[in-house]
Amino acid sequence: HRRSVLRLLEAVPAQMRRRIMPALLRIVVRTRLTPRFARVLDRCDAAVIGGGALFADADQNFPTKIGAALALCADRRMPVAVAAVGVAGDWSAAGLARLSDGLARADLLSVSVRDDTSAETWQRLFASRGIAPARTVPDPGLLCADQYGPVPARGEGSGRPVVGLCVTAPVVLRLHADGEQDEALLQAWFRAGAEGLIDNGCDVILFTNGSPEDGTFRDQIARRLGHRVGLSIAPEFERPDQLVRCIAGLDAVLAHRLHACIAAYSYRIPAVGLAWDRKLRSFFEQTGRAGYVIDPREESPMAAVRLSLRALEDPVDPALHAGLVQRARDGIADLARVLMRAGGAA
Repeated sequence: HRRSVLRLLEAVPAQMRRRIMPALLRIVVRTRLTPRFARVLDRCDAAVIGGGALFADADQNFPTKIGAALALCADRRMPVAVAAVGVAGDWSAAGLARLSDGLARADLLSVSVRDDTSAETWQRLFASRGIAPARTVPDPGLLCADQYGPVPARGEGSGRPVVGLCVTAPVVLRLHADGEQDEALLQAWFRAGAEGLIDNGCDVILFTNGSPEDGTFRDQIARRLGHRVGLSIAPEFERPDQLVRCIAGLDAVLAHRLHACIAAYSYRIPAVGLAWDRKLRSFFEQTGRAGYVIDPREESPMAAVRLSLRALEDPVDPALHAGLVQRARDGIADLARVLMRAGGAA
């Protein structure tokens, strides 16, 4: 029912949603998530909070869930590390207070965030309240190539560059993006972009990061495109390694989804970011490719096609790439050392 819930949330006026959602979330956390968290934590010696843009406040979603997890850790006197997270800047007073209180109660071993903007925001929101300051560590998604191995061998194909178009549903973008997102316009934009890439000598694969609503939107686009030579649809991915290996076999990627761009960069595959929030732009700035971000609400599909063709001829800087990947490795090693020291002290 995820898509229906998202549609319902979107239909509720923002002011009313900000009142209703925290109450509903507290019920879900109390009845479903807290027992699940408790069962897992009973087998653990420490906890790590990480995995993306977790420090964000959309209707107090993450503050409520992370706050509950932190409370369980505090009750168990279990040490906690915050690792390579993204930190958004727009918070409600209640959401900020809820998460700040949880962090203040926790036995906080270390804090790292994944970009300079997140570090500045952490300092302003949390460190200013007496919570540990954050250091910057690149997103561990940069270690995809380390984790999942070399680029898979490509079978006989057309010999044309293969561009992956990562489709994200407008309902997701509207709930979390900066600015408006029009579904009909975005569908037409994706369709025209795919056609433009094919007409300019590329093969196109439509894929998603796995969210059901993204898959529904991808299928709508595919139906409108029909059976065009040079167009294919990636299978549904059940595990992260399947998604990563699909991306690793591409020559370029266009995506709203940050982790599709991060996985591509891990394999030194050029990406074009489809702008929708600050975290995407921050990553492209961090990797020295800020010029490869385009906003579908402001630029034409053919502008994206031209930028993609340029990206295909502009390889990822190997020295910058190696440095960022090594820093990501170092961040994981440092985290492991902190956890091991905490375990030894216990």
